[in-house]
Amino acid sequence: MLPEIIKAVSIPSLPAIATILEAMCGTAKVGIALKEAIEKSGRTCNLSLLDFSQAMLDQADVAAEKVCADACEIPLDSESFDLVLTRFGIHDIEQTKQLLAIREVLRVLKKSSHYVLVTFCTSSETQFYYNKIANLKDELAGNKGEANRFFPTEEECLNLLSDAGFGRIEIKNRFSSKIKLQGTGEMPEEKSKLWADFVSKIPSKIKKKMHIQKQANGNFEYDFPVTVFVAEK
Repeated sequence: MLPEIIKAVSIPSLPAIATILEAMCGTAKVGIALKEAIEKSGRTCNLSLLDFSQAMLDQADVAAEKVCADACEIPLDSESFDLVLTRFGIHDIEQTKQLLAIREVLRVLKKSSHYVLVTFCTSSETQFYYNKIANLKDELAGNKGEANRFFPTEEECLNLLSDAGFGRIEIKNRFSSKIKLQGTGEMPEEKSKLWADFVSKIPSKIKKKMHIQKQANGNFEYDFPVTVFVAEK
């Protein structure tokens, strides 16, 4: 997956000293790989990492500016980055705030610079089920702070980028990511059964589209479509 993401970044178009932000970075696997690729090209990479979890930032083993903050209120200067990247973070923001987060990305980007958004994308047929599986699991497991995830469709992502104010928007790649959903052991047995029962009752047509498979241990595995967007300020 990392090569597909790095490929979406036009490294030759970056300046000799490139300022890069990975927003909603988690442990910054992509930011670290991108920094290595940029420096391999002979450029200097000044990397900044932003995440709401200090614990995640602490696990990012890289020389970088680390900022623990909400992606909807980025405490960094306007027009200060040559590239911003987000991988699998937008769905962790509730639907009503996703546009705000992308507007913040636009604000911190320099003019004519790019935003690479790598995100899970649902379809109109599967959106309800992808969202319900993740949020019901979080709710039953007691993770109330994570029970407002929203996985947009590809069209909704394009609209978010456009509404935020980005100009040229391209889809650079599409692929799928295999997701393992573990209910057993993460919640009381009776709640685990409720969650598994919901997944089992998803219509067979939708299960086929999502490639849902039940494992021997009672957990589930499925494919989640991923789209790589590149938007220019």
